[in-house]
Amino acid sequence: MGEGKILLIMLLALIVLGPEKLPRLAADIGRWVGRARALARQLTTQLDQEVRLEEIMRDQRTRNAANPMPVAAPPSPGDTTHSDLPGPAAAAPDYASAAPPVAAVPAAGAEVPAATPPTATVSEAPRAAQPVADERSTVARPEPVASTDVR
Repeated sequence: MGEGKILLIMLLALIVLGPEKLPRLAADIGRWVGRARALARQLTTQLDQEVRLEEIMRDQRTRNAANPMPVAAPPSPGDTTHSDLPGPAAAAPDYASAAPPVAAVPAAGAEVPAATPPTATVSEAPRAAQPVADERSTVARPEPVASTDVR
């Protein structure tokens, strides 16, 4: 469009809409044009990403066709090692033999023998009970501030 035609359209819009509605209409048209540009920019960006992804996939397929990887046979139904390596499966480590022995637990309802106290030697003879002054009992403690105070 030429400059004269645009000027004619603007003059006609000013006459038809009036000076009160024309600025608001111009702002609305500007917003719509901005949204349309943003949408077009987003669409072109997304299309460029899709084209790049397709090129990468095509290059990967070309490389895979030129250098095929050997395919391992599927594991036999009894194989539980889930090894990805071809060949015989490695034996599972025996962790039970490395564990310390566990004391036998008596069956339910069985009588449990009482523990025997250790025998005292001469050096470990029991001392006579002597009253010991407890220093903590004589020290005044502050009252707890809240019920959640832990001593």
